[in-house]
Amino acid sequence: MKKREYLLLALLIGAAEPLRAEESESRFTLEETVVTATLAETSVSKVPAAIEVITAGEIEEMGAETLHQVLSEAQSVTLEPTSGRQSVVRMRGLGSNSALVMLDGVRLPSGFQDKVDLVEIPAGIIERIEIVRGPGSALYGSDAIAGVINVITKKPSGQSKAWLSSRYGESRHGEAEETVFDAGVSGSTGSLGYVLAGSFSDKGRFDFDSADKKTDGDDMRIASGAGRLVWQAGERTVVSLGAIYAEVEREGIRPKRNKENDWYNNSDRFTGSLELQHELGESSELLLRLSRSEYDWGLKLIPRDNTASELHDVEQVSTQYEGRWRGKITDGHIVTAGMEYRADDRIDDGFESEIENFALFLQDEVSLGERVQAVLGLRYDDHSAFGSVFSPRINLAYRVSDLLRLRAAYGEGFRAPTAFELYSGSPYTINRILIPNPDLEPEASRTWEVGADLKHRGLSLGLTAFRNDIRDMIAEVFTGRYESKNPKIPVNRAWRISPMR
Repeated sequence: MKKREYLLLALLIGAAEPLRAEESESRFTLEETVVTATLAETSVSKVPAAIEVITAGEIEEMGAETLHQVLSEAQSVTLEPTSGRQSVVRMRGLGSNSALVMLDGVRLPSGFQDKVDLVEIPAGIIERIEIVRGPGSALYGSDAIAGVINVITKKPSGQSKAWLSSRYGESRHGEAEETVFDAGVSGSTGSLGYVLAGSFSDKGRFDFDSADKKTDGDDMRIASGAGRLVWQAGERTVVSLGAIYAEVEREGIRPKRNKENDWYNNSDRFTGSLELQHELGESSELLLRLSRSEYDWGLKLIPRDNTASELHDVEQVSTQYEGRWRGKITDGHIVTAGMEYRADDRIDDGFESEIENFALFLQDEVSLGERVQAVLGLRYDDHSAFGSVFSPRINLAYRVSDLLRLRAAYGEGFRAPTAFELYSGSPYTINRILIPNPDLEPEASRTWEVGADLKHRGLSLGLTAFRNDIRDMIAEVFTGRYESKNPKIPVNRAWRISPMR
């Protein structure tokens, strides 16, 4: 399907002075930094891990509208369509539940069948994306076996600016008509910095074959907004308050049991955080953060023969409290110590469940001169469903020359069974029944990897070899025919969520 697209308006207003020549040159020589790998802003060249950063400029060049489209250009990241035309991410050959997706360092609650739908995160609010490949459980706990994707939203700028852009496109057949708007303001006044960004897209459906009782592309509307206030409360204290909201509506046609149905899907995602950073000394910092994520997902399936409709909904709320200290012990050691408590409440078609997790972690960043870097980490998690687990890791890097760096790493991780897998399952999918299993143990992983990074002028080349050993992997096992006690749920083929021994 060929598509025509037109740029309607692009506007940028800035209050900054023009850059002088030396300022312009320095902008291109600044070294890229990353936060996700060590929980602090660190030069990529000093982090002994496989890392990729997708910048705002790259996102703009892509013309991407959603996180799904941005990650389609990422290295070693696989996007996979799932039920309901969701898009989930896979890394290093493992399932979507083994890659942790976060928004400003806050893990995103899942929706239908435990998936985090990448289509629901609009690109208009994204400043950059940090991808850390390899086990991340030593810092982030569950779900980070294959790696971590941290989506960082727009932050206040030093100089006042505003932007507004819009574009329109349609297929050559007049279908898939789409309009996109993106706008925002950013700046600072006195000790207060601010940013407010929003986007809206409206895309029409398209259908190549009307005889198959389903639309090939659905009507879809995405509206989002993000805002953040940063207050310099004192010489050493910064308070940050942020909120992100995204609403997605989809409409199409779906077949079920040889019937044509009007299909309606809507989701609402909210993430808010309050953060305090305080410098205790020249090389010592304390961070406290409270965050809350809410996700509501709903589905309505209305048969066109006027028989009974199906209504399904998922509600999940995650509340997290964090505290950590970071400081330089000696010239060659920077230590980070922290604690975390998270409570996840989920309602799956009226079935309520709750999971709690408490964690302690310790990390030491070691530098032996300019050539050798190491990161040592250990995390302890106590999970309300299965008990406790330790997650260690060690990352090493040796810089052979200005052109070549060698890496090696070992890490252990885990993926905790979710409330969906433990308690609710899915009795309403089209072709199968998923039966939960309250006796599940966590997946446990061991990962070894070696790699090399080569940089020469504009050329950047990375090579990594790794091995994942997974124990007690959670999977779906066919159990035969299943007949529910609920007369509205037909006899169907059933899978039980079980570990693979």
